[in-house]
Amino acid sequence: MVKNLGIVQVPANLEALRKAVGTERLGQVLIECEPDLRALKQAIAEITSAGQSKLLFLLGRPGQGKTSLVESTATFLADVVGFVLTPPPDFELPLGGLPAWLSKQLPVAREKAGDRFVVINLDGREIPTTNEVETKAAMGNLNAFLRNQTNLLAVWPVNDEAFATTAIDRLTLAGGKSALMTQPIHRLVGLSADRYLAALKLVLAAMSVSLADAAVSDEEVSALVAPSKTVGDFLRAVQSLVVSRYDLGELGAKLPKIYIIVTSNDDTYDACRLLRRGSEFLVDPDKLLQFSRANVAEDWRRRGRENPRKGLPFIASLFEVRLLNVSSSAVVNACAFGGDADLPGLVRKHYNAKVATNAANSIRNSSLARALRGEDDVGLAKSNPTDPIRKAYRDIQKLTNPKHRAINESIVKAVQKCEVDLGKPDYEHLAFPGDSDRELRCDVWIERGDRPESLEFTHRADGDASVAVISSYVLGKIHDYARDFNLV
Repeated sequence: MVKNLGIVQVPANLEALRKAVGTERLGQVLIECEPDLRALKQAIAEITSAGQSKLLFLLGRPGQGKTSLVESTATFLADVVGFVLTPPPDFELPLGGLPAWLSKQLPVAREKAGDRFVVINLDGREIPTTNEVETKAAMGNLNAFLRNQTNLLAVWPVNDEAFATTAIDRLTLAGGKSALMTQPIHRLVGLSADRYLAALKLVLAAMSVSLADAAVSDEEVSALVAPSKTVGDFLRAVQSLVVSRYDLGELGAKLPKIYIIVTSNDDTYDACRLLRRGSEFLVDPDKLLQFSRANVAEDWRRRGRENPRKGLPFIASLFEVRLLNVSSSAVVNACAFGGDADLPGLVRKHYNAKVATNAANSIRNSSLARALRGEDDVGLAKSNPTDPIRKAYRDIQKLTNPKHRAINESIVKAVQKCEVDLGKPDYEHLAFPGDSDRELRCDVWIERGDRPESLEFTHRADGDASVAVISSYVLGKIHDYARDFNLV
């Protein structure tokens, strides 16, 4: 199986989740567990009463949500917690250096927290002691650090109760119990099993994907709840199920990512945006089926009912199909300096193209260039071509059959001048040379990264770029690829 096949990822721990949805959106996908939050509220109240900072050990099984609970305090306890400070793990910052690191980082953390608490997350520090003398000295320094601070709650997530008990003994020997909570260990309650599915749905929604994208049914996922002891176990089980669906053997290594690019005098931004989801320009299978011709949509629905792995959501996910648009102004400027013998003269009959850099400038912020650079869909300005541009594009579009490759080459060359490394694009690429039963010809084939990429251009005449037209074209193009790669 190729490394990054398909669009569905199921993060099973906080680090993977943060990477998938981003730090800013992390609080939107975590579900609060009231008994555990209540324990943290009580700890904060005790610190306020004592007038000094304290340490709380958080005991729970791997995957139960210890780290997620600590990291989410600034979201779920926003009235009292202003910032979560997470030191590097023990292998980067040994316990002996922790108090000095905290002292150095604390001013910035307090500034971010305002008049609220700073929570210190001591995750990744459940390391057996190898030097008892150094460990006792480090515990003594940590104890002293906490006793001389206010409005700090240090939380130490652990899996092993014996480790927590030993650490408590060392801290007590170093300076008494004042730096410890009255109840120094909180046994994590964690998310109840009846909320696992809700947690999964929040994660998938934040990533703008669905289980159907991996040909996984709700019933299959629901069956994974009972055997899972923790929400982490459940998410890992879902992850394994998704991976099994995407495992296409040797075929997977050949599947390209598909970019479908619509050019037109009409402003196609709204039409294309309507047919996409999320921020990565990925097509929305439900919208494509909703707006396309009835017969085309029904063929896809029938296949999906018979076998989810032949349905549109799964097939579109395998190819990571993206729908992009390029303005007529970008096309005209690209063709004016693209190197073809005829297109520049055709353009200059209507439009006085003199500045070569306009080709790159006019396409730099297009969805095509952004997608190829791996950037997000950020709501680009709509196009409003001038009358000379419109006339020049009409003449170019009329030659879309005999000059299709030349037009596409001109556009790609302009994109390559916008900090986009496409290697050596192969135009009119035969996906299966010598196979008369599979005659798929790709407009532009790119070899970079761990998977090939295919660009498919359609240059539409005026009035021929409606949502319905684009939907039907995209569905047809996806079917062509799925058929020749033996997926339907």
